[in-house]
Amino acid sequence: MRSYTWEYDQEGSWGRVIHHSFVLNLEIPQKLHSYYIGLERLPTADYSLYVTHTADDKFIGAVAAELGDMAVEKDFDLQETVDFVASFVQGLKYISETDEEGEYPKYPLQTLVDKGGDCEDTSILLVSLLQLMNHKVILLSFPSQSEGEPGHMGTGVNGNFSGKYYSYEGIDYYYLETTGKGCRVGEMNDDYEEVQAQIYNPEPTPLLKFFGAYKWEMVEALIGSDRDVKLYMEVRNWGTATAEDIYIRASYDEWQYWAKSDNFDLEIDHQVSNIQIELTVPEEHNILKVQLSHGTIIADEAEIDLGQV
Repeated sequence: MRSYTWEYDQEGSWGRVIHHSFVLNLEIPQKLHSYYIGLERLPTADYSLYVTHTADDKFIGAVAAELGDMAVEKDFDLQETVDFVASFVQGLKYISETDEEGEYPKYPLQTLVDKGGDCEDTSILLVSLLQLMNHKVILLSFPSQSEGEPGHMGTGVNGNFSGKYYSYEGIDYYYLETTGKGCRVGEMNDDYEEVQAQIYNPEPTPLLKFFGAYKWEMVEALIGSDRDVKLYMEVRNWGTATAEDIYIRASYDEWQYWAKSDNFDLEIDHQVSNIQIELTVPEEHNILKVQLSHGTIIADEAEIDLGQV
């Protein structure tokens, strides 16, 4: 059982402030928590994939529903509800990562179990809660502003708000901080006011990467000094949506001459081995360039040195 206490100050009429205190008790499934601890961290800076992972949707959805009921009971309007949910997340402890741990983004359920996290963790949690409450939301990633200092992450939420906002695909998302208590939608620290943010849309998406060791075999061709090369590649889908029309291309001459594999699909959290490509490579070329694509998107690239055979 985890118990959370936090405060939210509602702005009333005539400049009056109405102070609210809240308590939320959650029975978090230990098995689900152990599952998330056991997952490898994703090989990407797109932390929206931590939002769109579906295993905790039922639990995080129940938390969002309980927060929504609290807001209805207090008769909060739309903006007050968004600020109120943010106040729950802002009330968690700030827990920075150690140098030994390195970057370790948490899934929403992990942040709730730990009752805190850094800006990435709390932003992932807030976006998860608001999205399950049917708000349009984004993650905003800001680069470091000084050497040796980490970057920052915040959130954006669409609505009839005011203040600092970011436009993405024709929609305005108002900034919402997750680590500063009392911060409201549209308010932003001056340190990041003019900083360009990387925007991540929390929609289920594939994440394809080459996986494991590359394997190949060569057979001397009968004509000249060309070599017949067979590549065997492994691919993993780390993402939260099935990838379709995947193929691998290989070339030895800046894509003037290239060969490709058959197309295939790959479900969420699955990997496939021994995807085969065959091409003839002149003796003077030892470096093969390999691309992993699905549809028109290049998902990963690699180089293979045939001279190391």
